[in-house]
Amino acid sequence: MGKDCLAADAPSLLLASGSEIRRLKMNRAGSGPYDNVISNESRINAVDYDIKNDMIYWADSNDRTIKRSFIPHADSETRAGHPQTLDIPSVTKPDGLSVDWVGGNIYWSDTRPRTRRDVGFESGENGGILSVATLDGRYPKTLFVDASSKPTAVAVNPQRGLIYWALVGDRPRIMSAWMDGSNGRVVVGDRLGHPTGIAIDFYQNGRIYWSDSKGNVIESANFDGSDRRVIIRKDADRPVRVDVFEGSVYWLTRDTGLVYRQDKFGGGARSLVESKLGVSNDIKIYQKQYYNASLTSACSTGNNPCSHLCLITPNGFVCACPDGARWVIGDQSRRRCDAATVELKSPPLRCRCQNQGYCVESQPGNVTCMCPAGLSGSSCENGQPAGVILSATGISECLRLYLNDSRGM
Repeated sequence: MGKDCLAADAPSLLLASGSEIRRLKMNRAGSGPYDNVISNESRINAVDYDIKNDMIYWADSNDRTIKRSFIPHADSETRAGHPQTLDIPSVTKPDGLSVDWVGGNIYWSDTRPRTRRDVGFESGENGGILSVATLDGRYPKTLFVDASSKPTAVAVNPQRGLIYWALVGDRPRIMSAWMDGSNGRVVVGDRLGHPTGIAIDFYQNGRIYWSDSKGNVIESANFDGSDRRVIIRKDADRPVRVDVFEGSVYWLTRDTGLVYRQDKFGGGARSLVESKLGVSNDIKIYQKQYYNASLTSACSTGNNPCSHLCLITPNGFVCACPDGARWVIGDQSRRRCDAATVELKSPPLRCRCQNQGYCVESQPGNVTCMCPAGLSGSSCENGQPAGVILSATGISECLRLYLNDSRGM
């Protein structure tokens, strides 16, 4: 127990760092080279991915949006990330995000929503909601509202039909519920300072891990909150986000922006994974065995028995209606809502730019590569980089000039 059962492919670490999501290759010695998965965003607070469709999702608190992109790979038709905004009007300042890759939904935590006037939030900065929508952003539904505490991290366990989230404020706590929002309960309610990270160990019966920056500790418990244990205290360095994979726990520090890893049972010494991050907000292990892609449910694509939302529970599934909708009168099965149906959103556009080029939408449905200095070609495949690094202002100016030239053609 405690030894690695190593996956065939070495994992990567996804790092949400300001306006970028970087992918850091890892090996036995620590870390290797990294590349940019997403660039030129605003403030990325949280990241997760859909292993079945190979898409990455992120929450941007400055842009007040949740976005997604195909994950770029050197051997695929997607060579660079290209964002697609999910048009969810209720999103205000999302801080946590989790993908249900089995049921086909996304869950997120948010501060006081702009579109809710029926909740009496208390004074101060706290208070927020927990919501769900389909993977393409349709049919958003509020699952929980807390008038005095602010929800932070979110993690889902579709294998058990459970969702977990952390709350900070006067009563910090870790909550769990069925993934339809029912049967909510406190799983950890004492000896917490400022919990802002939650991860699930799918290799260890769904055990939960959380980071507490104020308590300067990483702890763990069974999926039901029992068997609580301190994993790392002495060298935690004020952890803000946490993830776990195979035999290791990974965490991001608040003040120094470092990523460490250590044995997930607390043994041994910590090792530094990455230090050149700057201001960072989230980490996530990316590996094809991280999530069990073979899991299915009644909510899976092609099987959905619900008119709108299909949400996994420990007993199977339940149908749900988006905010503002009700069950169709006379529908005893509670599977049909009186809300209008919305056409499935088209998948993100695939960007084929290489060598750190990026895509812009020259026309609706079409993308064109913007190449770094010294490179050319439809995919930036020709030439050699000139070593010129553009600032965000320079990139914006290039984009403006390109779009002006395109309009004049």
